[in-house]
Amino acid sequence: MSSARADDRFCEGPRMIAKIRKRWLLIGSMLGPTLLTAVDQWASAAGPQTRGPERIEHILIIYLENHSFDNLYGHFPGANGLQDAGKLATQTDAQGQVYATLPPVMSDRVKPPEPDKRFPANLPNMPFLIDRYVPMHEKYADDLVRSFYRQQQQINGGKMDRFVAVSGSGLTMGYHDSSQCLHSAL
Repeated sequence: MSSARADDRFCEGPRMIAKIRKRWLLIGSMLGPTLLTAVDQWASAAGPQTRGPERIEHILIIYLENHSFDNLYGHFPGANGLQDAGKLATQTDAQGQVYATLPPVMSDRVKPPEPDKRFPANLPNMPFLIDRYVPMHEKYADDLVRSFYRQQQQINGGKMDRFVAVSGSGLTMGYHDSSQCLHSAL
C-alpha cells in the first residue's frame, strides 16, 4: 500500500471527521469574542466620535465550499490578491523543482482519470482564468484534495508551493472572474 493511500485512510475516517468538527467548534467559539475585541480596538483608534461597534454597519462572511479566496476574489478591488502574487505563486514538484508548465488538469468524469481536453496541456506555472476554458456554472475537471495532512504538505512550511504537486493537477492554480456573480455585488 502506498503512503498516500495510508494517509487517505487515516485522514478521512469517522474519527478524523469528529476531530475536525471539534476543532471548528473551538475555533468558532473563539472567533466571536476575538472579532468583537478587534472591532472595539479598531473603533477606538478611529477617534472619539466613532467609538464602539455601532459604527459598523455590516459584517459579511462569504465563502463557498472548496474555493480559496484567490479562486473567487483574486481580483477584488483593494484585495491583496492575484496581482500581488508574482513569483510567490510558482509551484514546485515533490523534490522542490519548479514546474516548467503545470501538470494537466485531470478529469474525474472517466475512469481512470485522464487530462480534461477543455484545458490546454501547457498551462504556464502561474494562476490562470478557468473561465477561458469552462464557464463558472459548469462542472469542470477533478475534485481537489481536502484532507488535513495533505493540506499541510501543500502549504510546505509556509512556502505555499506544493498545491499542484500534492493534488496532482494544475487546476489548483485556477481562478474565476467572479465580478459578475451575485456575491460580488454585495
